[in-house]
Amino acid sequence: MSNEKSPPSKDLVTVITAIIGVVGTITVAYFAFRGTGESKRLEISATQTAEARVTEMASIPSATPPPTDSFQSLALTATAIQNQLKQAADASATAQYQIILDSVKKTQQAQEIFNQVQQELIITQTQQALNAEATAQAMIASQQTATAIVSDQSGEKVLNFANQLPNLPVSFSDTFVDNKNGWSPKSGNGYNVSMKGDVLTVNYSDLKFTPFIWTCDNCGTFNNFSYQIDIKTPKDVSGVIAGILFGSPVRLDQQPFQESYALSVYSTGAVLLQRISLTGIDTIHLWDHRQDLITPDGEFHTLQLVTIDNYAAIYVDGKLVGDVLNLDYSTAGYIGIVTQSPNVGVVFDNLKVVLMP
Repeated sequence: MSNEKSPPSKDLVTVITAIIGVVGTITVAYFAFRGTGESKRLEISATQTAEARVTEMASIPSATPPPTDSFQSLALTATAIQNQLKQAADASATAQYQIILDSVKKTQQAQEIFNQVQQELIITQTQQALNAEATAQAMIASQQTATAIVSDQSGEKVLNFANQLPNLPVSFSDTFVDNKNGWSPKSGNGYNVSMKGDVLTVNYSDLKFTPFIWTCDNCGTFNNFSYQIDIKTPKDVSGVIAGILFGSPVRLDQQPFQESYALSVYSTGAVLLQRISLTGIDTIHLWDHRQDLITPDGEFHTLQLVTIDNYAAIYVDGKLVGDVLNLDYSTAGYIGIVTQSPNVGVVFDNLKVVLMP
């Protein structure tokens, strides 16, 4: 028996082929059925999705204009809102106006109060000024009264002192004989001081010596005193000034010169009371037009000062010329002589100082 297989029979092939065909048909029909169902399912799903989309779109406000009645409602609503806004604006404007009005009223009230206070202040200040003026006038009057009393008292003292002079001892004198008081006369460039006989003569030509001041070793300090000297200027030469110095705090020959009072006769007919210092010469008082006392006659005239404290009385040839009260500086101090006219010889004689008892 042979092992080789025999080929299938033709009938078997035919049967297998038929079976395969039936299976393929069934398979195609199955997938066709499945495809048709899936298509239906997709169609239904798409329909449902479209409906949902339509519903969703329906919920969105329409961009199309609303009906006519909606416009009317909106217009009424807008009018109401406008009225409310106007009322609010009017209320706000009224409140703002009230605030401004209140501010203006407060400002006016403040201005009125300020004006009233200012007026009261002016009245008060005016009254205070009047009171101060009245007080000042009263003080001035009181001072004038006190000054007048002091002046009267000082004047009375000076007059009493002057009346007693003939009976009072002389404290210091100089007739310039033998130069016993040490005037140290000498000459130099631009000036000359000489002692001839019983007189002292001063002459200078250099203006840098104006005023020319001279003193002696024994010309000490004096307080409450009478100081007199005889002075002669050239005849028919006007404008010659010469006199005495007093009230110097230091010796007059010490350099630099400090300050002192100068009482001088002026040959044109005047008497001068001056303050001489390093800064210049200040005229305190001028008794002018006294040609009845002083003329350029070439004769001796006696110039006299009587002083107590800051009060001074001036005499020429024994006649009262005038007085001065409340001098700024004390009249106490060193004494000397002075001339303020260059190129003229001025002669001094009979110096005499008497102290008040």
